[in-house]
Amino acid sequence: MTETTQPTTATPSTTPAGAKPARAAKPKPRRKTAAKARTASKPRTTAKATPQPRPAATRESAGREAILKVLDAQEKTAAVVTNYQVRAAKLSPVPGTATLVDAQVRLVRDVTDAYTGAVRELLK
Repeated sequence: MTETTQPTTATPSTTPAGAKPARAAKPKPRRKTAAKARTASKPRTTAKATPQPRPAATRESAGREAILKVLDAQEKTAAVVTNYQVRAAKLSPVPGTATLVDAQVRLVRDVTDAYTGAVRELLK
């Protein structure tokens, strides 16, 4: 047996002394719709701005500069990595490690120099 209870509203006879009766919520005023606001403003144009193509010389020089920056980053990265390898090998207690790492570092440096030099020569 379930009883359904209906919400009770405060009436002057059931309201505690000194309490204000509940007020009904006021509806919020509606905003103007976008369609109404658009008609009051300037009409929209449908023409889109077309991007102006850059001259070929500017694009080529920008590409060349980007490639040169990548080559510089490769050279710096190779130098940092090989320097780290040399320092780590010197600290290693295993005999002969420094000799092997020195040979490997020379190879990496030579290959990096040859690669970046060839690309730089190609870009000239």
